[in-house]
Amino acid sequence: MVDMSDTIWHTHLQNLVEYSRNQGVEVIFERGCNDCYDTENQTISINSRRTPRNQVYILLHELGHHKILKDSDLNKKFALLIEANVARNLSNRILSLEEEIIAWHIGESIGQALGITLDASFQVLKSKCLKTYVDSIASKKVRNKL
Repeated sequence: MVDMSDTIWHTHLQNLVEYSRNQGVEVIFERGCNDCYDTENQTISINSRRTPRNQVYILLHELGHHKILKDSDLNKKFALLIEANVARNLSNRILSLEEEIIAWHIGESIGQALGITLDASFQVLKSKCLKTYVDSIASKKVRNKL
């Protein structure tokens, strides 16, 4: 039996893939991969093991990264983070967190513009993902105090 909510999320996913294509971004679904936006190739990789709903949420977030790259002011602000050999000091970790937060907000705006209802589960996933950056900052801070 097909869950109707999965059908809706699959439709949203198809629409987002088309939206991404129109933005010049290819979306790749791969089992077990790390979700990411490749700035060099302008591709987004999405872990196909996620639920269709979470694939939509992550794709929105990764599109947020694409929009950051395309926005000249934001691109300048976060350009340091794109460099391959950037030092992962506390300042850069905080800058990474800031970029992640902005990418989630932009993704949320894209979703709203496309008529995708983002409920509490969007906020839960966003919080879980951002927590990894917060934990990284906190652990760095603790090490600096020792």
